[in-house]
Amino acid sequence: MSLFFNRKSNKIHNSNLSYFIKFIFFANMEIIVFLSLIVLIDMIANKHNHTFDFSSMKRYSLSDQTKKIIKGLAKKVTITVFYEKGMRGDNDQKLRLYASESPYLKYKLLNLDRNPEIAEKYKILTYGEVLIECNGKYKKIPSTKEDRIVNAILWVTRNKENNIYFLKGHGEKNPFSANMKNSYRLFKEALELENYTVKTISLIRNNVPADASLLILSGPKIDLLEEELENLAQYIVRGGKIIAMIDPFTVPRLVEFFKKYGVFFGNDIIVDKKNRLFGGSYLSPVASLYYQRHPITREFEMGTLFSLVRSVEFKDESLKGIHGMSLVRTHPDSWAEVDKDSIDHGNSSYQKLEDKKGPVSVVVLVEKAQEQNKSDNKKADWAMCFFGDSDFANNSNFDILGNKTLILNVISWLTEDKKLIFTRPQSKRQLSISNLFLTAKQNIIIFWAVVVVEPALILFIGILIYIRRLRYG
Repeated sequence: MSLFFNRKSNKIHNSNLSYFIKFIFFANMEIIVFLSLIVLIDMIANKHNHTFDFSSMKRYSLSDQTKKIIKGLAKKVTITVFYEKGMRGDNDQKLRLYASESPYLKYKLLNLDRNPEIAEKYKILTYGEVLIECNGKYKKIPSTKEDRIVNAILWVTRNKENNIYFLKGHGEKNPFSANMKNSYRLFKEALELENYTVKTISLIRNNVPADASLLILSGPKIDLLEEELENLAQYIVRGGKIIAMIDPFTVPRLVEFFKKYGVFFGNDIIVDKKNRLFGGSYLSPVASLYYQRHPITREFEMGTLFSLVRSVEFKDESLKGIHGMSLVRTHPDSWAEVDKDSIDHGNSSYQKLEDKKGPVSVVVLVEKAQEQNKSDNKKADWAMCFFGDSDFANNSNFDILGNKTLILNVISWLTEDKKLIFTRPQSKRQLSISNLFLTAKQNIIIFWAVVVVEPALILFIGILIYIRRLRYG
């Protein structure tokens, strides 16, 4: 009996030991598998790194503008930050975002106190200064702010200087004026951020300079003289690039001048009583029909707000080597009103036989195909963009909807900075006011949905519940 129990006890003991060993084995296997998964996930995460920015202003990510510029780099660019002790981590986190977008962009972090010889070479005097270098060309900036870094990258990678001239002397919008409503000061600042040099010029006894990348006619109120028109024609023949923003019922001589290039401005003003900002005038339409085949407007999704805009079209397709297209049109509900008196008296209405029914063209791009210039064996071509309004780019309207993106995309195309064609983010100044713009039609829809339909639906459900309780107690 004793032997039996001992054997049984030993058998039970061996069985428990076996279960214990199996438990330890499988427990260790689970730990090994778990650790292996962690290592595998970490390897994948390091190889395919991606961050998510949930902040309202996207302050921990780069804008689409910056990403496009950096991805388009074809030369090696180095960013060097001279940091203060204790600030290495913050700068490393910022610059890693830039470096992840292109193999051509590298960055270095140097402690200013420990690298006096390098600081002396580049005249670095304060903590936080940044040095941007490309092929021996460099630019210093005071901080790692995104707009400053992008501006410096553009400066060191460009092979030429882009000078933009604004015509003056005819009551045009002034890019240097302090007038915070009607001037082009914000426009000028946006151009300078993208590394353009802004200047003004008079065409009286002056030709457009040879270093001009673009000439802008920003809403002249007084017509150009014959001498100025001749200088303008010579600039176009030399391969000039022009933006002409001509307001309704102004400068008839200049309007006639552009007809020989196939461009016709209507003697009218666009009226749209439905597609306008809530509370805005029906003479300030929101245009949202874009020519999707051209890079300037291919990715456009926002509307463009115009203020007192006339029609402009490209009509003469028979002109040799000249091609034109409408980039922006107003809504089908709009029309081009030719009766100025009815507009002045506020009783404008569509007249089928007189007015032009929408969609109406308000922005036209005209380009001359490249041809061989016999005098210097160089290819000469010109391009011009015409707007039926100049107020859409003034300080009051520049940051609204897609206005800023449209005009800067046109400039990028004409100056052959095509890598700068993208949707620009709205400025903090504009976002602090509101990032929601409603047209009159959208306001009506919201009114009916929120004020009428939703309360009516709640009332209807309440009546049904009341009837049900009466019927079933």
